[in-house]
Amino acid sequence: MQSLETVKKIYDDNEKDALLAIPTDRFSRKILPCIIEKEKSASEISEATGISICTVYRKIQILQEQKLVKTTAIITSQSKKVFLYQSRIKSIHVKFESGFLDVQIVPNHINQELIF
Repeated sequence: MQSLETVKKIYDDNEKDALLAIPTDRFSRKILPCIIEKEKSASEISEATGISICTVYRKIQILQEQKLVKTTAIITSQSKKVFLYQSRIKSIHVKFESGFLDVQIVPNHINQELIF
């Protein structure tokens, strides 16, 4: 038996273009799967993916601008502020047929609504 997942269809062409840039970027393709199941700090993402910390921060900023990443701030036991990141999306589905581009996203199962 298959489970049905909520899918959000994207209608705005500019939004489609911005979303299509994400899966074509090799760093974003490594970062997003790394933070689907669990929130991670930039240093944890860097360590898990092998991407330099500078690149992780740059790509996270782009993903935040597209509202694809949830950011949470915590204070560590050493009184240091740390940001944790989690993917708001589980997958992006793209179909190009007869000149029409259909883009849909499947939200991640986190307690935040996907806002576009």
